[in-house]
Amino acid sequence: HLRLPLPTRVMVENPRNGKAIVIKINDRGPYAKNRVMDLSREGARQLGTLSMGVGYVECMVLAKANSNKVSSSKVSVSQASVNQASNSNDSK
Repeated sequence: HLRLPLPTRVMVENPRNGKAIVIKINDRGPYAKNRVMDLSREGARQLGTLSMGVGYVECMVLAKANSNKVSSSKVSVSQASVNQASNSNDSK
């Protein structure tokens, strides 16, 4: 993600099928227009978006790991275009 602090944990949900995963943002990018984050192949597979290449997801930033807060807040962009990175086997 281009603006979230590193590392940030984000719950990513595919609204088409209800599948959700928690990922860790660990790098900057993507730099393609209209895209918010890259997912690993495994993350895309778990969300059911791998065959689409690019998909719409809902993202929710989770509380920081070192914080005692259990609340989460919605990312300003609720529908995010996701591009799956093809060179990683782990969720970011």
